[in-house]
Amino acid sequence: MSNQLISFINKGYDERKRNQNEQVIQSWKEGYDIFIKELGSEKISFLQLGHRFGFQPSFNKWLKDMAQYYIENQMYDEAYNFCQEIIMHFKEDKYIDDFQSNIGKILFLKGKNEQAQKHFDQLLKKYPNDLQIIFEYLSCLKTYDIQKAKDIILTYVPLTLEYNNESEPVLKLSKDILETLNEKELAKQYQNINKIQNDFGKRKPAIKKVTVGRNDPCPCGSGKKYKQCCGK
Repeated sequence: MSNQLISFINKGYDERKRNQNEQVIQSWKEGYDIFIKELGSEKISFLQLGHRFGFQPSFNKWLKDMAQYYIENQMYDEAYNFCQEIIMHFKEDKYIDDFQSNIGKILFLKGKNEQAQKHFDQLLKKYPNDLQIIFEYLSCLKTYDIQKAKDIILTYVPLTLEYNNESEPVLKLSKDILETLNEKELAKQYQNINKIQNDFGKRKPAIKKVTVGRNDPCPCGSGKKYKQCCGK
């Protein structure tokens, strides 16, 4: 990647720190135009992008930040078109999830609830175990259709889900939604996934008890009989 592109990316981040919104958009737009030209017509994955052009700066993070910046500034049409372009330019992999989810989020923000739900439902049919998509969908439904959120939890967030850093936000959000719906027993079950698995991790290993006869060598290694040493 060219120094000019990296300069525009860094310039945009500096302007963001100073809350210079219009300048951020302008700098990143100029950088994005260079980025697309240098990328060429070949469709590659985000991982290949890092291998080809280096990992500093993180182009994946920059593109995600750019999409989010459009959304934060209520530039919904620009955000929608930008996410569609990213999906078009890159191979489909887990790094595309954020841009796919952003499209659904933008549709909700624009008041197109039915279209937004259809978009997320199609994503989950294709990727039913994708916790990032589930989390983003539930985050939107908590505001726009909390009853549908319960259905999504029961369908896509199993009580057998392994508790880890990736699943924790989904489980916490599921519990919060169910508590809001006054589904106390269900909320407790999702909360207990954390508790049960944490308790399992804290269990002490079983210690085998060894019985030493009085005339056996003392286990302390002294060479004496147990009755003449530690067994006195």
